[in-house]
Amino acid sequence: MLNVRRDVCAGCGVCTRACPTDAISLDAGKAQIDQSLCTECYLCVQACPGGAIIAVEAGLKPAAVPSVQELRNNLLHLQAEVQRTARRLRSLEQRRKIHHT
Repeated sequence: MLNVRRDVCAGCGVCTRACPTDAISLDAGKAQIDQSLCTECYLCVQACPGGAIIAVEAGLKPAAVPSVQELRNNLLHLQAEVQRTARRLRSLEQRRKIHHT
């Protein structure tokens, strides 16, 4: 089943144009999916620039799935951490060379 994360949806309407079955409409400026029309083709998922449309398994709350922005933020944080760790490793390797020469 596909759901819209209304807290992430910008209401741009890209998904409504991508949907071949007209299962998506805008309601109060947010996308909503008519599950009876949705064929789960995932074209809307691919089209949504903000990652607001997600696949949800039975029993999984949509809010439990991170947004694209949250994933980007996590990636940036991890990249910065890797860079700090690499600098520290280089520093330790240089100290080791100085003490062993």
